[in-house]
Amino acid sequence: SKFEFGRAMPSAFECCALSLIYGRAFDRLHAALWRAVHDTLSERLSTLPECASRTAETFNRNATLNRLATHLADQPSADAA
Repeated sequence: SKFEFGRAMPSAFECCALSLIYGRAFDRLHAALWRAVHDTLSERLSTLPECASRTAETFNRNATLNRLATHLADQPSADAA
């Protein structure tokens, strides 16, 4: 199929359908894509500049980025696979 040969990426609907058809979670069914996104996010997060000021407006941003960093650290990367 176009997905198997890398000619197209499945839509969100198709990803859900494939997960149901094969009885596998999305991250298991699309492990290579999952690792690539993980590595890209990790790299981008590590080069993101700090906020110049700590205000109520930036509090949520900082908390979200910290949660993301923790989540990425707990997940396997392409190097671990």
